[in-house]
Amino acid sequence: MYFSARKSGAPAFVGPLDALVGQGASIARAFSQSRLLASYLGSADILRGDGTGSPEATITYLANGDYDLTAAAAAAAAGGGTQAYRKTWFDQSGGAFNATQSVAAKQPPFTTSVRAKGAIGGIASTNCDLPFTGNIAQPFFIYAIVTANTTSSRNILGQSLGANYLRASANGALTTKFATSLVSNAAASDGANSISSLLSGTSSFIRVNNSAVVGPGDAGTSALSTDAKIGGGTSAINSWFTDAGSTISELIIFNGNPTALAGWAAFDAARRAYYA
Repeated sequence: MYFSARKSGAPAFVGPLDALVGQGASIARAFSQSRLLASYLGSADILRGDGTGSPEATITYLANGDYDLTAAAAAAAAGGGTQAYRKTWFDQSGGAFNATQSVAAKQPPFTTSVRAKGAIGGIASTNCDLPFTGNIAQPFFIYAIVTANTTSSRNILGQSLGANYLRASANGALTTKFATSLVSNAAASDGANSISSLLSGTSSFIRVNNSAVVGPGDAGTSALSTDAKIGGGTSAINSWFTDAGSTISELIIFNGNPTALAGWAAFDAARRAYYA
Protein backbone atom coordinates (compact mmCIF):
# COMPACT_ATOMS: atom_id res chain seq x y z
CA MET A 1 0.00 0.00 0.00
CA TYR A 2 1.23 3.48 -0.84
CA PHE A 3 0.85 6.42 1.52
CA SER A 4 1.10 10.05 0.56
CA ALA A 5 4.26 11.81 1.72
CA ARG A 6 2.52 15.21 1.62
CA LYS A 7 2.68 17.08 4.88
CA SER A 8 -0.37 18.73 6.33
CA GLY A 9 -0.87 22.13 4.76
CA ALA A 10 1.49 21.45 1.86
CA PRO A 11 0.06 21.86 -1.63
CA ALA A 12 -1.04 18.66 -3.35
CA PHE A 13 1.28 17.42 -6.09
CA VAL A 14 0.07 18.05 -9.63
CA GLY A 15 1.82 16.15 -12.41
CA PRO A 16 2.57 17.56 -15.87
CA LEU A 17 0.19 15.03 -17.44
CA ASP A 18 -2.73 15.66 -15.09
CA ALA A 19 -4.20 18.57 -17.06
CA LEU A 20 -4.16 16.57 -20.32
CA VAL A 21 -5.79 13.58 -18.62
CA GLY A 22 -8.44 15.96 -17.30
CA GLN A 23 -9.08 17.01 -20.91
CA GLY A 24 -9.48 13.39 -22.03
CA ALA A 25 -5.96 12.15 -22.83
CA SER A 26 -5.47 8.41 -22.42
CA ILE A 27 -2.01 7.27 -21.28
CA ALA A 28 -0.93 3.84 -22.52
CA ARG A 29 2.69 3.88 -21.24
CA ALA A 30 4.70 6.55 -19.42
CA PHE A 31 8.43 6.45 -18.67
CA SER A 32 10.06 9.60 -17.36
CA GLN A 33 12.80 11.21 -15.28
CA SER A 34 10.03 12.98 -13.40
CA ARG A 35 6.77 11.97 -11.78
CA LEU A 36 4.10 12.65 -14.41
CA LEU A 37 0.79 12.00 -12.65
CA ALA A 38 -0.54 12.71 -9.17
CA SER A 39 -2.05 9.23 -9.20
CA TYR A 40 1.36 7.60 -9.63
CA LEU A 41 2.90 6.86 -6.24
CA GLY A 42 5.50 4.31 -7.29
CA SER A 43 9.26 4.41 -7.80
CA ALA A 44 11.20 5.85 -10.72
CA ASP A 45 13.55 3.04 -11.68
CA ILE A 46 16.00 0.34 -10.61
CA LEU A 47 19.68 1.07 -11.18
CA ARG A 48 22.52 -1.45 -11.22
CA GLY A 49 25.92 -0.17 -10.18
CA ASP A 50 29.19 -1.50 -11.60
CA GLY A 51 30.77 -1.81 -8.15
CA THR A 52 31.57 -5.03 -6.32
CA GLY A 53 28.64 -7.43 -6.44
CA SER A 54 26.74 -5.31 -9.02
CA PRO A 55 24.57 -3.67 -6.33
CA GLU A 56 21.05 -2.61 -7.28
CA ALA A 57 19.03 0.31 -5.92
CA THR A 58 15.44 1.42 -6.37
CA ILE A 59 15.30 5.18 -6.97
CA THR A 60 12.27 7.28 -6.11
CA TYR A 61 10.94 10.71 -7.00
CA LEU A 62 11.30 13.67 -4.66
CA ALA A 63 8.28 15.46 -3.20
CA ASN A 64 8.31 17.99 -6.06
CA GLY A 65 8.29 15.22 -8.66
CA ASP A 66 11.98 15.43 -9.61
CA TYR A 67 14.11 12.30 -9.90
CA ASP A 68 16.37 11.69 -6.89
CA LEU A 69 19.76 12.34 -8.49
CA THR A 70 21.54 12.10 -5.13
CA ALA A 71 20.30 8.54 -4.65
CA ALA A 72 21.28 7.71 -8.24
CA ALA A 73 24.81 8.99 -7.65
CA ALA A 74 25.03 6.87 -4.50
CA ALA A 75 23.89 3.83 -6.49
CA ALA A 76 26.67 4.41 -9.00
CA ALA A 77 29.27 4.73 -6.23
CA ALA A 78 28.12 1.70 -4.21
CA GLY A 79 30.74 -1.01 -3.82
CA GLY A 80 33.43 1.25 -5.21
CA GLY A 81 31.66 1.68 -8.54
CA THR A 82 31.72 4.58 -10.97
CA GLN A 83 28.72 4.01 -13.25
CA ALA A 84 25.06 3.04 -12.88
CA TYR A 85 22.94 1.30 -15.52
CA ARG A 86 19.17 1.30 -15.75
CA LYS A 87 17.73 -2.15 -15.26
CA THR A 88 14.07 -1.18 -14.95
CA TRP A 89 12.17 1.98 -15.85
CA PHE A 90 8.80 1.93 -14.12
CA ASP A 91 5.67 2.63 -16.15
CA GLN A 92 3.54 5.40 -14.65
CA SER A 93 0.41 4.72 -16.73
CA GLY A 94 -1.19 2.60 -14.03
CA GLY A 95 -0.82 -0.61 -16.02
CA ALA A 96 2.61 -1.55 -14.64
CA PHE A 97 4.04 -2.19 -18.12
CA ASN A 98 7.56 -1.67 -16.83
CA ALA A 99 10.52 -1.54 -19.23
CA THR A 100 13.11 -4.05 -17.99
CA GLN A 101 16.42 -5.29 -19.34
CA SER A 102 17.72 -8.34 -17.45
CA VAL A 103 20.93 -8.68 -19.51
CA ALA A 104 23.53 -6.47 -17.82
CA ALA A 105 25.52 -5.86 -21.01
CA LYS A 106 22.40 -4.40 -22.68
CA GLN A 107 21.32 -2.10 -19.86
CA PRO A 108 21.69 1.57 -20.92
CA PRO A 109 24.03 3.73 -18.81
CA PHE A 110 22.47 6.33 -16.59
CA THR A 111 23.86 9.84 -16.36
CA THR A 112 23.04 12.23 -13.53
CA SER A 113 24.38 15.31 -15.29
CA VAL A 114 22.32 15.76 -18.47
CA ARG A 115 20.18 18.88 -18.01
CA ALA A 116 20.52 18.30 -14.24
CA LYS A 117 17.47 16.01 -14.49
CA GLY A 118 19.09 12.72 -15.47
CA ALA A 119 18.79 10.61 -18.61
CA ILE A 120 19.79 7.31 -20.13
CA GLY A 121 22.41 7.28 -22.84
CA GLY A 122 24.27 4.74 -24.91
CA ILE A 123 27.47 2.80 -25.32
CA ALA A 124 29.18 2.99 -28.71
CA SER A 125 28.68 -0.21 -30.74
CA THR A 126 26.53 -1.79 -28.03
CA ASN A 127 22.85 -2.50 -28.61
CA CYS A 128 21.29 -1.32 -25.36
CA ASP A 129 17.52 -1.35 -25.02
CA LEU A 130 14.70 -1.55 -22.47
CA PRO A 131 11.95 -3.99 -23.55
CA PHE A 132 8.38 -3.63 -22.38
CA THR A 133 4.98 -5.09 -23.25
CA GLY A 134 3.38 -3.35 -26.20
CA ASN A 135 0.02 -4.53 -27.57
CA ILE A 136 -1.19 -1.04 -28.49
CA ALA A 137 -3.41 -0.75 -31.55
CA GLN A 138 -3.52 2.30 -33.80
CA PRO A 139 -4.16 5.10 -33.39
CA PHE A 140 -1.39 5.75 -30.87
CA PHE A 141 0.95 8.67 -30.33
CA ILE A 142 4.61 8.43 -29.27
CA TYR A 143 6.21 11.34 -27.43
CA ALA A 144 9.91 11.42 -26.47
CA ILE A 145 12.29 13.95 -24.94
CA VAL A 146 15.80 13.44 -26.30
CA THR A 147 19.15 15.05 -26.95
CA ALA A 148 20.32 13.86 -30.35
CA ASN A 149 23.91 13.30 -31.37
CA THR A 150 23.33 10.71 -34.05
CA THR A 151 24.94 10.68 -37.50
CA SER A 152 22.99 7.70 -38.80
CA SER A 153 19.60 6.08 -38.51
CA ARG A 154 18.60 5.35 -34.91
CA ASN A 155 15.47 3.91 -33.29
CA ILE A 156 14.01 5.67 -30.27
CA LEU A 157 11.24 3.09 -30.07
CA GLY A 158 10.91 -0.08 -32.09
CA GLN A 159 10.44 -3.81 -32.03
CA SER A 160 12.13 -6.82 -33.58
CA LEU A 161 9.36 -7.64 -36.05
CA GLY A 162 10.47 -5.17 -38.73
CA ALA A 163 8.81 -2.09 -37.27
CA ASN A 164 10.75 1.05 -36.34
CA TYR A 165 8.03 3.14 -34.81
CA LEU A 166 10.06 6.25 -34.21
CA ARG A 167 13.38 6.45 -36.00
CA ALA A 168 15.94 9.23 -36.29
CA SER A 169 17.29 9.44 -39.83
CA ALA A 170 20.24 11.75 -40.42
CA ASN A 171 19.94 11.74 -44.20
CA GLY A 172 16.45 13.18 -44.03
CA ALA A 173 14.87 10.34 -45.99
CA LEU A 174 11.36 9.31 -45.05
CA THR A 175 11.16 5.54 -44.75
CA THR A 176 7.79 3.94 -44.16
CA LYS A 177 8.39 0.55 -42.61
CA PHE A 178 5.09 -0.11 -40.90
CA ALA A 179 5.62 3.28 -39.35
CA THR A 180 7.71 6.39 -39.87
CA SER A 181 11.06 8.09 -39.45
CA LEU A 182 12.22 11.65 -38.95
CA VAL A 183 15.05 14.08 -39.52
CA SER A 184 17.33 13.87 -36.50
CA ASN A 185 19.28 16.95 -37.59
CA ALA A 186 16.28 19.00 -36.50
CA ALA A 187 16.92 17.80 -32.95
CA ALA A 188 20.28 19.41 -32.26
CA SER A 189 22.49 18.15 -29.47
CA ASP A 190 22.58 21.58 -27.80
CA GLY A 191 19.26 21.17 -26.04
CA ALA A 192 16.39 18.89 -25.12
CA ASN A 193 13.95 18.27 -27.94
CA SER A 194 10.55 16.65 -28.21
CA ILE A 195 10.19 14.10 -31.00
CA SER A 196 6.72 12.72 -31.58
CA SER A 197 4.81 10.61 -34.04
CA LEU A 198 1.16 9.76 -34.59
CA LEU A 199 0.54 6.25 -35.91
CA SER A 200 -2.89 6.39 -37.51
CA GLY A 201 -2.93 4.88 -41.00
CA THR A 202 -2.89 7.52 -43.75
CA SER A 203 -3.16 10.33 -41.18
CA SER A 204 0.22 9.60 -39.56
CA PHE A 205 2.74 12.37 -38.97
CA ILE A 206 6.02 13.26 -37.26
CA ARG A 207 6.87 16.42 -35.35
CA VAL A 208 10.03 17.83 -33.79
CA ASN A 209 9.41 20.37 -31.02
CA ASN A 210 5.72 20.31 -31.95
CA SER A 211 6.45 21.45 -35.50
CA ALA A 212 5.64 19.29 -38.52
CA VAL A 213 8.54 17.43 -40.13
CA VAL A 214 6.75 14.87 -42.29
CA GLY A 215 3.16 13.96 -42.93
CA PRO A 216 0.39 13.43 -42.95
CA GLY A 217 1.43 10.18 -44.57
CA ASP A 218 0.60 6.49 -44.61
CA ALA A 219 2.25 4.52 -41.79
CA GLY A 220 0.19 1.42 -42.42
CA THR A 221 -1.95 -0.25 -39.76
CA SER A 222 0.59 -2.15 -37.65
CA ALA A 223 0.13 -2.17 -33.87
CA LEU A 224 2.85 -1.80 -31.30
CA SER A 225 3.29 -5.45 -30.39
CA THR A 226 4.54 -7.47 -27.44
CA ASP A 227 8.28 -6.97 -27.93
CA ALA A 228 8.49 -3.19 -27.94
CA LYS A 229 11.85 -1.71 -26.91
CA ILE A 230 12.93 1.74 -25.81
CA GLY A 231 16.07 2.40 -27.82
CA GLY A 232 15.80 -0.88 -29.71
CA GLY A 233 14.63 -2.00 -33.09
CA THR A 234 15.35 -4.31 -35.96
CA SER A 235 19.11 -4.57 -35.51
CA ALA A 236 21.98 -3.52 -33.27
CA ILE A 237 23.18 -0.85 -35.70
CA ASN A 238 19.83 0.93 -35.47
CA SER A 239 19.70 1.11 -31.68
CA TRP A 240 19.44 4.67 -30.33
CA PHE A 241 21.76 3.62 -27.55
CA THR A 242 24.72 2.88 -29.83
CA ASP A 243 25.23 6.66 -29.79
CA ALA A 244 27.01 7.54 -26.56
CA GLY A 245 26.18 11.23 -27.00
CA SER A 246 22.41 10.77 -27.42
CA THR A 247 20.04 10.51 -24.47
CA ILE A 248 16.40 9.77 -23.69
CA SER A 249 14.77 11.41 -20.68
CA GLU A 250 11.12 10.67 -21.30
CA LEU A 251 8.94 8.43 -23.46
CA ILE A 252 5.15 8.55 -23.29
CA ILE A 253 2.69 6.62 -25.47
CA PHE A 254 -0.86 7.92 -25.72
CA ASN A 255 -3.92 6.07 -26.96
CA GLY A 256 -5.28 8.22 -29.76
CA ASN A 257 -4.04 11.67 -30.71
CA PRO A 258 -3.58 14.15 -27.82
CA THR A 259 -2.36 17.03 -30.00
CA ALA A 260 -5.90 18.30 -30.58
CA LEU A 261 -6.39 18.93 -26.86
CA ALA A 262 -6.32 22.53 -25.68
CA GLY A 263 -3.41 21.92 -23.34
CA TRP A 264 -1.13 20.07 -25.74
CA ALA A 265 1.08 22.97 -26.90
CA ALA A 266 1.63 24.12 -23.32
CA PHE A 267 2.46 20.57 -22.22
CA ASP A 268 5.04 20.14 -24.98
CA ALA A 269 6.69 23.51 -24.28
CA ALA A 270 6.79 22.82 -20.55
CA ARG A 271 8.41 19.39 -20.99
CA ARG A 272 11.16 20.82 -23.20
CA ALA A 273 11.71 23.66 -20.74
CA TYR A 274 11.91 21.19 -17.85
CA TYR A 275 14.90 19.47 -19.46
CA ALA A 276 16.45 22.62 -20.95
